[in-house]
Amino acid sequence: MTTMFVQLRRVVYLLVFLTCISALVLAQGEKGVVTEVAKNDVEAAVIDQEKAWGTYLDIPNFTKDELGKNDILGETGNADLRDIVWRTLVIVRDSEIHFKNGTACASEWKKVVEANEKTVRDAEEATEKIKGLINRIDEVADPETKDKYGKKTPMKLKDACDAEKFAKLIQDIQEILGETKEKAPGKEVVFKIAEAKQAELLCKSKRSDVDHILRDLERKVEGITSYVGDYNRSDNAMLVKRVAEGINATLRNVTALIDNVTVQDRFAVGRIKTLVQEWKEAYAELERLADLRSAWTSDTSNQKCKIGEKQSQLEAISGLIKEPLEEIKNATDTVGAVDERAKETRKEYARLVIRNVTEAIKNVTTGMEEKKKEVARERARREEEARRAAEKARRKREEEERARQAAERVREEQARQAAEKAKEEQARQAAEKARLAAEQKAREKEARRAAEKAKQEEAEKAKKKKDDSSSPALVHSSLILLVLCVLGYTLVC
Repeated sequence: MTTMFVQLRRVVYLLVFLTCISALVLAQGEKGVVTEVAKNDVEAAVIDQEKAWGTYLDIPNFTKDELGKNDILGETGNADLRDIVWRTLVIVRDSEIHFKNGTACASEWKKVVEANEKTVRDAEEATEKIKGLINRIDEVADPETKDKYGKKTPMKLKDACDAEKFAKLIQDIQEILGETKEKAPGKEVVFKIAEAKQAELLCKSKRSDVDHILRDLERKVEGITSYVGDYNRSDNAMLVKRVAEGINATLRNVTALIDNVTVQDRFAVGRIKTLVQEWKEAYAELERLADLRSAWTSDTSNQKCKIGEKQSQLEAISGLIKEPLEEIKNATDTVGAVDERAKETRKEYARLVIRNVTEAIKNVTTGMEEKKKEVARERARREEEARRAAEKARRKREEEERARQAAERVREEQARQAAEKAKEEQARQAAEKARLAAEQKAREKEARRAAEKAKQEEAEKAKKKKDDSSSPALVHSSLILLVLCVLGYTLVC
């Protein structure tokens, strides 16, 4: 029913409105918002909050004078290197606020974009129902026309009007408008579009700040590494360079996060703008239908469809669409086409957008600061656990060493005692052997003495026997012996 030209014109109107409200928002509050956010000493994480905050917690607390203590940076010929290392450290420290603002802004912008996406999803079914009604109106009404001033002429029903079909349409319109009332886009939806635009402006500003820091950091790191042979002999220069490279990677995550939301925002805002335009056109068409109540008597087709009997229903339709249509018109029509009240409403939109985005980013950054403290506490806890574990391991090693030494002493004592015992046994055995040898020697001596004595006695006996061999006693002794032998034999027999 509507022409392509009309549709394009309406889209242009919507875009003009958004441009105007964005300019108004910027004029009234961008500077204040940026300043407000920048004052928050807080942060949001990019991908891995603990890792991101760990990077900032690794920044050394050197003063400029401390850079050269116990380091080659303190040597007279390295003043230029010390100066660029110090300026790099200053930039690294200053980058934290940009990291905070960039990630917090991207986080809030993403929430706004997701809210827009949810609005479109929630309104999909209702939008299809409304579009279905417009298609049905096209079936019973003539194509729209415009007067010489470009204004749409009143709706005219087709000559072959089907009264029953039209009656069913009127009834369904009332029912569907009632069912979809909560899903229909109103000023809140337009507010969300403006909110997304303001978040985009802020985040792009923050991204620009981060880009500036990144370029500066890269130049400073290149400056440090240009002192070949000197910077890599300085522990402090190497530490600052390493931290700067870590901050560089972290800030690049911030820009990537903002870029991702930018793509998501373009798609989401495009869909919600289309949604608003579809409802605006549908309401305008329903308004033309409701206006049939004032022209029913002068049109034959209107009489065929019994418009006169449907005055109350058409009045009800007009009442159902009046407020949402007015809201959308005030929010989306060009600035010159709205009254002062609508202009004031737009200003209020702008103030609300600024306040909402500002407060949201403040809340996010406050939460991020708590996360930073949490990461610091967790790091301190882990370091304390590591210290205690190292202390426990040290004590265990010392105890094991003491036990080993005690066992070694026991083994040494046992070996000493065994050696002494073996020595004593050896001495005892030697003494016993000596004793036995002495006894053997004594026995041999005694045996020789006894043998000599026996020999001497034998000699004496032999001599005596020789002397006594002729004695009568010896003769009598032999005779007596013979007699005794004979008597013994006789007794035995």
